[in-house]
Amino acid sequence: MSGCARRGLAALALAAGNLLSGAALGQLGPQHVIVYDGSAPAGPELATIARSPLAVESPRYGKDSVFIPRSANGHFYTHGFVNGFPVTFLVDSGASAVAIPERIARVAGIRAGLERVVQTANGQARAGVSQGNTVGVGPIGIVGVEVVVIKNLDTPLLGAAVLDQFRIAIDERGMTLTREPR
Repeated sequence: MSGCARRGLAALALAAGNLLSGAALGQLGPQHVIVYDGSAPAGPELATIARSPLAVESPRYGKDSVFIPRSANGHFYTHGFVNGFPVTFLVDSGASAVAIPERIARVAGIRAGLERVVQTANGQARAGVSQGNTVGVGPIGIVGVEVVVIKNLDTPLLGAAVLDQFRIAIDERGMTLTREPR
């Protein structure tokens, strides 16, 4: 690496460090705080919440069970896979199927789907339905799952097609999915 490139990287690292430092946050006035969690804090509370993220438990994976902590927004997100490709799912007990965006289908080995119109939380959407997929929750794979591919879906959804394979327990900390013997 040339001396010029090293100096450029060092300047970039210094700038990033200054931008991300606590001192930079301390200089921001309340009018500069961006709230991400939907709350409506005011006054000095704004600076406080910018410096104090909520602690969230880590997921835990066992041979036959998965603990999914409740996220700060109250939803449940879990790591999993579709045909071996890693995916972060939103657990959606109201969804009948596993649904993924087209961008993920392309890299998860889904080559085509039978066209259908499906009902989503945002209304009707055109989708492709692919059969025979392997969908995983943590390390637990479910074979032969129907996956619905929706072009502009934001977040992959883990619905009843997989959730029905588990016993589900929910408490204030999170959700535990335990694989039912078949």
